[in-house]
Amino acid sequence: MKDILIMNENSRSTLIQRIMRPLVLFGGGLLFLLSAFPYAEAAKNELQGTFFVSTRLIYPEDAQQGKSIVLNNNSDKDFLLQAYVSQPDTVTSLPTLPGKEFLVTPPLVHLPAHQTQTLRLLRIGGDFPTDRESVFFLTARLIPNEGGEREKNASGSPSVVKYLTALSVKVFWRPQGLDKPNAVEEAAGKLTAKIMGDVLSLKNPTPYYVTLRTLSIGGGDVPTSELVHLIPPFGIQNYRLPTGTKRTAVIPVVWTAIKENGFDTAPYLSPVDTREIVAEHK
Repeated sequence: MKDILIMNENSRSTLIQRIMRPLVLFGGGLLFLLSAFPYAEAAKNELQGTFFVSTRLIYPEDAQQGKSIVLNNNSDKDFLLQAYVSQPDTVTSLPTLPGKEFLVTPPLVHLPAHQTQTLRLLRIGGDFPTDRESVFFLTARLIPNEGGEREKNASGSPSVVKYLTALSVKVFWRPQGLDKPNAVEEAAGKLTAKIMGDVLSLKNPTPYYVTLRTLSIGGGDVPTSELVHLIPPFGIQNYRLPTGTKRTAVIPVVWTAIKENGFDTAPYLSPVDTREIVAEHK
């Protein structure tokens, strides 16, 4: 969904006031509650050349000074940048409204064209599990300072159409003792597969979230849109068998996952013997 802001020539200051108005104090820090601006799908023409330098951020519990990440604006546009951390939606797994667990500084800043901006996250609240990872989203909302297509509004006066766009990266909070290198790669290799009817279940026996890059079941590829749902620590994620799945006695299940550095793991193969499943239920 796109949140389209239609503004006249002198409305930039009004827009900034609307953004600043929902600021609230929490734990000595500033948090944004921009309920007036729902999470927006990134407009390709606005986000071209604008990106986080990494696709995920690992935040170990002992990082007393917080963790930082860089947003790169290689585009020709200037943006007003607003950043916050939120939890994933329990149904869609997409970012939600700002939470109270982390403070992001600066929360609102001008991001010029062809410049970078470092964002620092600092935990200020929340009760996290101590035996497993917790996952959040760092979201950067970008509002172009200038530009947009000029057109006539209902009164016939010129207006400017601008788009509120957003970029997000996953933030993984790791309790004491769980911050070790290659943890996700090892976790991805420990997943176990089981097929019941038209559903594949992947079980994760580790304390780490696993994000799949690809998943193939019997030669059929699971749509990328389904892989947005992470496989939770000590949990199970189900996937519908895709069109093209070959129903054989032994169905090969192949997946790759995304490592801490954003690169893909090697493929993992788990043959599922459907004859054993039938035998279990006789």
